[in-house]
Amino acid sequence: HLLCEVARRMSDCIRKSDTLARLGGDEFVIVCADASLEGTAAVARKVIESVSRPFLTDGHQLTVTPSIGIGLFPQDGHDFETLLKHADTAMYRAKESGRNAYQFFAREMN
Repeated sequence: HLLCEVARRMSDCIRKSDTLARLGGDEFVIVCADASLEGTAAVARKVIESVSRPFLTDGHQLTVTPSIGIGLFPQDGHDFETLLKHADTAMYRAKESGRNAYQFFAREMN
């Protein structure tokens, strides 16, 4: 139930032209077509703000601390697998910085 609600909130943060998918477990991917650097950061901030609000599930209040990694086309990769790998690397950097954060991929992270 919690993952469905997280997905709903995330879906409310993106445009109809964007894609949201669950990779597995608690990992999601958002593909923002034709988004600027500022637009991508704005989506990340909206997702963090929305998903960080408490969830009420079966009488329990639950909190989620999202960590978002961002890979940009074409500078961070020319194919989905490379972009996903770099976004994953950036996500782990966001987790290390205290969660409830987003991080753009940088070559120095490898």
